[in-house]
Amino acid sequence: MLELRLDSPDGMLIGQLLLSAPSALGLQVQLETEVSGAQGIHDIYFVFTGAFSEQEIILLEWKFI
Repeated sequence: MLELRLDSPDGMLIGQLLLSAPSALGLQVQLETEVSGAQGIHDIYFVFTGAFSEQEIILLEWKFI
C-alpha cells in the first residue's frame, strides 16, 4: 500500500494506492487515485506500508492534476 499524507509521514491521510507486483520484471505500471481533504500548500509524503523492500519499488514520475 502507498499512502499519501500531508506534512509528515504520520500526517493526515489524503489518498492511498494498492500496490501489487507487476507481471514481469521491469514492467512499468500507471496508477491513479483520488486525493481528498487537502487545501492550500503542503508537503506530501509517500509512505509505503506492507512487505515491500526498497529494491522492489521505483517511482519514476508523478503527475498532479
